[in-house]
Amino acid sequence: MPDTLNLTRILAHHPELAVALYPLSTLVNAGLLSPRDRELVTLRAALRSRSGYLWSHHYETAQTVGVTEAEVLRTAEDPSAVAWSPHEAALITSVDEVCDASAIGTVTWKQLRRTYDDAQVLQLLALIGTYRFLATVLNTAGAALDEWRPERPLPTVTVAGERDTTR
Repeated sequence: MPDTLNLTRILAHHPELAVALYPLSTLVNAGLLSPRDRELVTLRAALRSRSGYLWSHHYETAQTVGVTEAEVLRTAEDPSAVAWSPHEAALITSVDEVCDASAIGTVTWKQLRRTYDDAQVLQLLALIGTYRFLATVLNTAGAALDEWRPERPLPTVTVAGERDTTR
């Protein structure tokens, strides 16, 4: 495995941005959310952002923290139609709602608040936003997948119909 990811090579074109992003990336990928929760959210954000780079990277990473391969693939499906726990369905739905309306809707918010405190919800929002930002950079730059990483084709994503995105 090489020392430098293609993402790092792209961000190196703006060193101050790269330096500023590093602590945020470190924070959202550690801390208050469980590794499993983080990976479910990251996978859904990669899918909703159509980032083959992030999807391929996190396809295997998720499996190292207890997300099965079948669950990795299920992150592409409508979370209300799949056998997720209520908490996990709310995590995946929160990504959809942020992508669609830049806000978590009332129903999803109430479900998340059953298991997450204010700080965890803020970290969830930062995680979604960070991976959407990274996907935008990677997609715009046409980033090639790192040669040591197996490519995982992006599955078709299904989302729920009408959602309550009011707060």
